[in-house]
Amino acid sequence: MNIQGIDHFTIRTADLEASAVFYQRVLGLSDGPRPSFRFAGKWLYAGGRPVLHLVETAVDDAELEAYLGRRENRSGSGRVDHIALRGQNLVEMQMRLLSLGQDFHERVVPELGEHQLFIDDPDGVRIELIFPTRRQPDGRRPVAAAGHPELRPRRDQLSSPPPNDRYSAAIFSASARWAPTHCRRAACAVRCASSRLR
Repeated sequence: MNIQGIDHFTIRTADLEASAVFYQRVLGLSDGPRPSFRFAGKWLYAGGRPVLHLVETAVDDAELEAYLGRRENRSGSGRVDHIALRGQNLVEMQMRLLSLGQDFHERVVPELGEHQLFIDDPDGVRIELIFPTRRQPDGRRPVAAAGHPELRPRRDQLSSPPPNDRYSAAIFSASARWAPTHCRRAACAVRCASSRLR
């Protein structure tokens, strides 16, 4: 896997407007486009890239909790939700995490063309790894193929990527806006992602 750099960082804020004004005035970031998530937030840009994602936590928001998970509101650096890194070779990273026994969960965001993996460091800092979704030659996103037992990895298959990369195709869905898995066990996280989307 090749980490290319930090993609963005996310801050949970009790006052969305005040935070947005602060980062725009102090750091010179600019307000820009944001996907149509079902919770309040803003994306602030630098150099044409959305480097800071702000999310409002002033209200009890079930949509935000479903998307980012529940966290206690703290002050200072405790409000930094996660660090996101952009990477290449999704399957290689999935296999690496599984072989290390590292728990993770994942989400596909078709609107952004992203497949995201989430892990926590030993101190509980959430790390997001972002990979581009693969497309078929005609430009459509891969669709999960049902009834293929080879798409379900066994422990003895985790040391090498599956043939023809069909395994990674199983975790995409053309119809899902985003498809999280809630499985936290490393041994079955990717398998659960593929079975949920069939």
